[in-house]
Amino acid sequence: QNMRYDQSMRVLKQIIDSGALGEIVFAVIDMHAIPHWQTFLAGYDRLTLANMSVHHLDVLRFLFGDPDEITTLTRKDPRTKFDHSDG
Repeated sequence: QNMRYDQSMRVLKQIIDSGALGEIVFAVIDMHAIPHWQTFLAGYDRLTLANMSVHHLDVLRFLFGDPDEITTLTRKDPRTKFDHSDG
């Protein structure tokens, strides 16, 4: 995926791997995307998870390795301009 090639993610990976932050035991993705730029996805179930989360999950795996557990919470973003099943 593309986020692991972002310069900021590569620098963060170097910092994590150096041990400067100690042992990382917990990480959170807090995404506030406005999915209205791809209206062809309006009928998809769990739009944001289906369309965008692969990038965020991939960068977490790049930074920390495979997770032991994943929990997700979704809600409708009030800025979204079409109805979708995320809320």
